[in-house]
Amino acid sequence: MGGVAVAVDSQQFRGGSLHVTMGEIKADLRRAALAGDEAVLELALPMAGVELYVPSNWRVVDEVSPFMGAIEDRTEPRPDAAGVQKRLVL
Repeated sequence: MGGVAVAVDSQQFRGGSLHVTMGEIKADLRRAALAGDEAVLELALPMAGVELYVPSNWRVVDEVSPFMGAIEDRTEPRPDAAGVQKRLVL
């Protein structure tokens, strides 16, 4: 019933998982770079919440089925200078 904040600055980010029960996690990925064009972040959040901060050239793909929760995507994805847009699949 608490919270935690993490920052990821990996330049070879491949994805991962976040598991929280009855709490909150803030994950800042804005300094990370994907190893490829796509990464998968698995979420397990029973009665919990997560705030994700992603780089502007990432597009968040929501494949989450919320239970006792909600998903709100506030990103404004923009391709980088080369026109590339990476994908973070939840």
